[in-house]
Amino acid sequence: MKISIIYKYIFVIIFLLQSFGLHAQTTLSDIVHVEIAGTLSSLIPPSRKYLITDLTLTGNLNGTDIKFIREMAGKGANLNSRTEGKLTKLNIADVNIVKGGDYYRLHRTTGNNVISDFMFEELRNLTSIVLPNNVTSIGKYAFNGCRGLTSITIPNKVTSIDDGAFDCCIGLMSVIISSHVTSIGDRAFDLCEKLTSVTIPASVTSINNSLFVNCIRLKEILVSKENPNYTDIEGVLYNKDKTQLVVFPYAKSSIYTIPERTTSIGPGAFKGCKKLTSITIPNSITSICEYAFAECTDLASVSMGNSITSIGRCAFQECKSLVLITIPNSVASIGEYAFKWCESLNSVVFLNSATSIADFVFDGCRNLMNVSIGNNIVSIGNETFIGCHKLTSITIPKSITSIGYRAFDNCSELKRFCVSEENPNYADIEGVLCNKDKTRLIAYPNAKSSRYSIPSSINSIDSCAFRNCASLAFVSIPESVTSIGNFAFACCTGLTSVTIPNSISSIASGTFYYCKGLSSINIPNSVTSIDAGAFFNCTCLTSVTIPDSVTAIGRWTFAGCTALKEIIVSNENPNYTDIDGVLFNKNQTRLITYPNARSCTYIIPKGVTSIENEAFYFCTHLTSVVIPDGVTTIGDNAFSVCIGLASVTIPESVNAIGENAFYECLRLGELHCKSTIPPRIGKYLFEKIKDNCNLYVPKGFSLNYKNIEGWKEFANIIEE
Repeated sequence: MKISIIYKYIFVIIFLLQSFGLHAQTTLSDIVHVEIAGTLSSLIPPSRKYLITDLTLTGNLNGTDIKFIREMAGKGANLNSRTEGKLTKLNIADVNIVKGGDYYRLHRTTGNNVISDFMFEELRNLTSIVLPNNVTSIGKYAFNGCRGLTSITIPNKVTSIDDGAFDCCIGLMSVIISSHVTSIGDRAFDLCEKLTSVTIPASVTSINNSLFVNCIRLKEILVSKENPNYTDIEGVLYNKDKTQLVVFPYAKSSIYTIPERTTSIGPGAFKGCKKLTSITIPNSITSICEYAFAECTDLASVSMGNSITSIGRCAFQECKSLVLITIPNSVASIGEYAFKWCESLNSVVFLNSATSIADFVFDGCRNLMNVSIGNNIVSIGNETFIGCHKLTSITIPKSITSIGYRAFDNCSELKRFCVSEENPNYADIEGVLCNKDKTRLIAYPNAKSSRYSIPSSINSIDSCAFRNCASLAFVSIPESVTSIGNFAFACCTGLTSVTIPNSISSIASGTFYYCKGLSSINIPNSVTSIDAGAFFNCTCLTSVTIPDSVTAIGRWTFAGCTALKEIIVSNENPNYTDIDGVLFNKNQTRLITYPNARSCTYIIPKGVTSIENEAFYFCTHLTSVVIPDGVTTIGDNAFSVCIGLASVTIPESVNAIGENAFYECLRLGELHCKSTIPPRIGKYLFEKIKDNCNLYVPKGFSLNYKNIEGWKEFANIIEE
């Protein structure tokens, strides 16, 4: 029995000794004096560099030393570079930071007596740092991403804390701001998630409204009573005379009533306060500034006083729980995006003071069912109600003089517009929005009918007039119509066929963009131009005939038409021709469009000198292409997304290849370049293929390619 007890004691002693040894190995402290800046690396042996966990420095440091410290703490000058450094505690209280030395971060070195921009960025191992007593400022993003840092004391001589200085210090629980700091920059403490309380000293004269954005546990911002510019009311930050609410702490409360004395809610004052559910705005408030309540995702109740004259840009953006909003009589202007993505909002009442509804105000309010537009409103902006899927009808009062571009686009349940007969500018024809004399068709409600015959009084169809009318299967366009605007029928996915009247001379950009059901199109002999992207992504279109009248065809016209097998050109056309259904210019020197659904192998005819922009774009069936000698240029996106191409030979004659020419040709394993002089190339030419594709170049000329931007990105350059 005694022997077993002795063994137990011996085991405990051994365990304690091992534990002590392990602790000794994991905690290694050092104190180093650096007399000459830039020499720290010579004072710490390489064997200890990555083992020291607690370091105290005195003397003089420059950029070279800061770079060395970063390496000790696990990071190099490049953010993506990592080391085995274990430094967690750094005391540089008695250090002089001096100008010069190496870059400690990309193109960054030290200045005299300042914590320079990005100096300690992303040192995630650091849990504690004591800053030099004589520094006067803390630069941009100086401690960005120091996630292990739990507390910071700003030295007494510091006068400014710049933008993002402590951004993403998610472990920071305590900040002591010295009494000499006068300005604190934008997002200086962004994402300091454990910060619960901050005290602003008397010296601070300038605070950015985004100072504490995403500080989700912040309950109070206290201000020294001696501060001449700011104060707090129960932990909420105000200007000194309490007329503007500057910052509301994220975690303060879910219900808040703004004091009567306040006249303005400052920019971003409540931004991101996800805990806030109810706000009462008193009659003293005259303005709600931009982003004031943006991203308050639980805000369900807003009581607005009767003195508000302006609601700023993005003021209630992404208030996803807001159901009802009443715009008071006093409001004269509402800024862009004011209620964007308020996805629970189902009712809006405009009382009679506001005169305009700006661009995108209700963009993405997908549950908005009822909108009462006041009789004083004269203009509705661009895309104001875009994506308001539950709207079924809109009443346009007599006061409206201007309706912006795509104001009611993608309102998928909208069945009618009701226009006041007294309106001098607009009218409706059985619920379709027109100008007053009914010659312009402005907007067709997305859910009105699957078949529509345009009245003979109409002579023009506005841009995007039928856009996103997904249920529209048939439309009859009368001879009275002489112009059709850009994207007029875009995304009419149910549209199967269209007859364009002889009165039309131009098919505008994107006219039938993404009409996925369109299987046939009759282009009349009156058409002289087919503009960019006119039939982009018409995935059921199998054949197109170009009449002899067409003199111009824009870029992307038939791109993404995955069922297209042939483009037939009238023999009388003086500008274009086809060879077996492939579109060329008349003298067959420019290959313009190869139909997406054509066969697996194609030999480009001799005599071609240019493969045009998007010529083979999205030809997913193409597995092989032969480019003849004589071709000098390959245009932008020429073979982009030809995912079946396995090998391409670029002849010696090619001297220029455009942007994205082989973008996402994912199976391309071999690219053979015959020229000893690398062709000029555009951006993103070989994006997503350069790592897996072998580049073959003439024997003895690989260095030519390895020294040229773009070409040198290939992982494998092989001579042949």
